[in-house]
This record gives sequence, structure tokens and C-alpha cells, in this order.
Amino acid sequence: MTKKLFAIIFSCAFSAFAFFLFIDSNPKIKTRTTQATAPNTQFQIYMAEELPSDWPPQLDAAFPNLKLKDQSGHGTDLYTLLNSLNVEASIIEPTGMNCPGCHAYSGANKYGNYLGVTPQNGLPSFEDFLSQAQLDISDKRFAFVQLLLYSYNMGATTFDDATKWATHFNFSKGNKQIAIAVPSTFQNKGSYDLIPGFLLLNKNNQIVSSAAGHNPIHSVDGYLVPKLKEILDTAPKEISVSDWVNKEIEEQGLSIESAYQQIPHERKRFEAEDSQLSDETKAGLSKLFTLVDLGVVYRVKLLKELGSGTFSQNPEKLYERLVSELNLIDGISPEIQSEIKNAIMEQRDFFMQSYNRRQLASSYTSDSLVQNSSGRLRKAYSLLMSTYKDESKGNKDAFYQHLCALDFL
Repeated sequence: MTKKLFAIIFSCAFSAFAFFLFIDSNPKIKTRTTQATAPNTQFQIYMAEELPSDWPPQLDAAFPNLKLKDQSGHGTDLYTLLNSLNVEASIIEPTGMNCPGCHAYSGANKYGNYLGVTPQNGLPSFEDFLSQAQLDISDKRFAFVQLLLYSYNMGATTFDDATKWATHFNFSKGNKQIAIAVPSTFQNKGSYDLIPGFLLLNKNNQIVSSAAGHNPIHSVDGYLVPKLKEILDTAPKEISVSDWVNKEIEEQGLSIESAYQQIPHERKRFEAEDSQLSDETKAGLSKLFTLVDLGVVYRVKLLKELGSGTFSQNPEKLYERLVSELNLIDGISPEIQSEIKNAIMEQRDFFMQSYNRRQLASSYTSDSLVQNSSGRLRKAYSLLMSTYKDESKGNKDAFYQHLCALDFL
């Protein structure tokens, strides 16, 4: 793609932005609204909390480390999030929700118009650019982040904006796809000049290609996508989740069997071969309970360490990838997935409080985080039993034993 084409795209985007500024200032003209759709939990939604001092991002520098929070109020930052996804590269797309070029890049010519915005005619989507390079948006070796810098009315963006955008543009195709909303402090010239286009980050979050804005340094198809392919082709092969869990357990020096014995609690495996569910659901439940077993190991190990005055492991860092992997499960009920993930996050937050105080509370069973986590696990068990009510007695027992072992109470 040539710089001339980017100039055309920007011209169209600029015209749209100017038009919607007029709309926003004219009380007689009502803006278009959309019907809410149910969120798909395969993508992740965050809100940036403040404009970083090193904004806007610059080629060859590290992308600004945005402070983020999720819809439950849990805080993180962009570096921690991307690192937890275990990716080799990340694509950041600065987006204006009324920009025709942004809509085209997001796939409006395939998925349909959104918010009444006509996508830039003839402009390929980013998925098309990837396909030309024999890559796919669902490739788990890289993350795709849409940074929603402007709402339809040129204002701040919201969780609801991000959810609806991601749902319409089928973010469920790749479960390392993320949408980030921003507050009003991001609406400035630095942000405006990034739209439309893409930034490519390497594993260290350094910007190694910039095809963003009306005067891009690189082209999307001529440099940015080939650079992404080069990074992925030369990256070491990603280890499987089960191999990673086994490695984590070895590093903790506490086997799953030993963790269950120390509770004490019986361990009952989920047997996929005894299940009548679809292959995708069986694989999803197998992964879920593999991760729950690791959560049991973490819980038992940290209770012992913190109770004895040992503070060698930062719980926030320890739980990073576990929480991330819980987001990356296909084929199971999103509500079950969410309840178990949030229960484990509350256990992490409890341990983090103890770690920061350098003391484990003697009456921790009455702690609100511990009790909330327990309530979520009980709800998840009830959902498992009602959603998969035709499972074998052995697998239903596995539902109970896994979540009971994970529970503090």
C-alpha cells in the first residue's frame, strides 16, 4: 500500500471527523445509537486509566505502558497484559469509531457497516493483509489490540463502546484480540495523527514498524505485515499449555497430588473419553481443569509460604499467565469461564495483600476476597452441573472435587 493511499484514507477520515464534530456541537441533530449485543468473552476489554507522559508512541521507542482496568475493576498495565499472553509480537490499531478507513481495516466490507459509517471503498481489512502473507488473525503467536481513541462523536470511549465494536467485528476469531477504551485525556493531536493505521511491537514492546496516520513511515502490506511474519517465523516454538503447567508445577516443587493431599482432598480427573460433549467442549473443559489444578498448587504453596513468613514469590507475577490462559479457553460456557477466572483473581488479590503487608492474616477465612472467591466457585459448580447435566457421574464428581480443592473454605 502506498503513502498516497494513506493520504486518501486520512482525507476521508478527516472529513468524517469534522462532520461529527459539527454533529456533536449541534443539539438539533441526534447521533445514531446501536442495539446492545451480548459480549463474547473470547476477546478482552479494558479501559486505559490515564494518558501516559510519553504519549504519543514513536517508532523505535517502547509503546507507552498504558495503565488499564477491566470491567470488574481489576488493574493491570499493557506490558503485563501482553506478557501474560506469551506472544512474540503485538499489533496496535489506533482507531476512531467514525473513521471510514478504520472501519474498512476492521472488516466492515465483510462484517457489514457499523454505526452507519460507510467503510473506505476498496480498502482491504487487516485480515486480508494477513491472508496475503499466509497469516491469520487467530494466530496465537501475536496479539491484536484495537485502541479506541475516539468515539462516534469524537469523545471518550467506554467499555460498552469497546464491547460492541469487538462483537460486531468478530473479535472471537482470535482469543488474543483486545479492545481498549480511553478517557477524554487521549483526545489530542498526538492521538488524531495516529489514525488510521497500525503499529507493530516486538516481544519487548518496542515499536518496530509504524504504518499509522496520514503520513505513515511504513506501508501495511509492503513492510509491517512482512515484518510481523519475519518475527513469527524466527520465534521459538510456543510450548503447549499442559507443558507449561507441568513446568510451573516443577518449579513450585509441589506436585498436584501432593497439593491435594495437603488440603487434604481427593483428586478426581475429568475424563474426556467418558464425555458425550463435542470435541471442542471436551478440550475446553480439559484445559479448564488443568489450569484449576495449577491454581490449587499456587493456593496451597502460597498459604504455606506466607504463613511461615516467606515472601519470595510475588503473587501478581505468579498468577499472570494462569489468569491469561483462563481467558483463552474455547468451547465452554462463558459464564463458567468468567466465574472461575474471577475467583482465581480474587485469590491472587488476597495473596497480594498478604504479600504487601508481609503477613498472612490468622483469620483469613473471613476475608471478603476469600469469601467472594468461594461464592464464585460455588456458582461455577452449580453452572457446570446444570450446563453439562448429562455428563457421567465420574465427570460430575470431577467438577466438584476440582472446585472444592481450589476453594479456601
